[in-house]
Amino acid sequence: MNSPEDTPPKFLNDHDALVFLMEKYHFRGGSIGAAGMGWDQDDEIDESAPEWAKNIASSFVYDLQTEGQVLNMAMESVDCQLSREDSKILLTRYWSSPILSEGPCVLQPRVLQEAIISILGIKSFYPGDDVDPCVLKWTEDCDTGRFISDTDDFVLYDSESEDITCDKDQALKILEALKEPGMTEDQYWSSFTSIDSIYLKFYGLDGDYHYCITGETQPDDITESYLKSRRIVDQL
Repeated sequence: MNSPEDTPPKFLNDHDALVFLMEKYHFRGGSIGAAGMGWDQDDEIDESAPEWAKNIASSFVYDLQTEGQVLNMAMESVDCQLSREDSKILLTRYWSSPILSEGPCVLQPRVLQEAIISILGIKSFYPGDDVDPCVLKWTEDCDTGRFISDTDDFVLYDSESEDITCDKDQALKILEALKEPGMTEDQYWSSFTSIDSIYLKFYGLDGDYHYCITGETQPDDITESYLKSRRIVDQL
């Protein structure tokens, strides 16, 4: 004989279903990450929850990746955490493993190019298209709050196909140039409460410059959007 819990209640909207899962089965979000040819998903919900509850929890985790977010930064891993504040449902995301080629573009690439040329003292650069990607990474030191440069994937050549080098101090100056007003969209910095790393990727010096940020976002109030939605409960 089936338990009453095996039959899902009738929910008015996604908000009511989400609140029910949070209160009844301690649903707190979950994570999605790339795994082989597909995705690996982990949902934070009581093991004792019935199958229908686990299924819609999984649907919520998948949906929460994009709900209300304005960041155009593709990531291979997103962790979504839910919390309650009075009558509000708040969503915090942790972004990691960026797909650099799909990150937003620098708004003033030629200005950044000139800054890099000046910082590195470049006299000429390789003009061809057959170049390897050049990546700079800056990781925040959790003790000092300062960024540490990683130049291991810095690959750049001059017009004679000789290596152009970039030391850690020069890389920090490039980060300062990247963070100059008007170089990037302000929302990509203000959306984060903490930043773990910043990436800059480009091919040669005269192409597009892509950047990505990883870390934890500001809490988003998703209450109203889920009050108006039935895209999850309609799957029951």
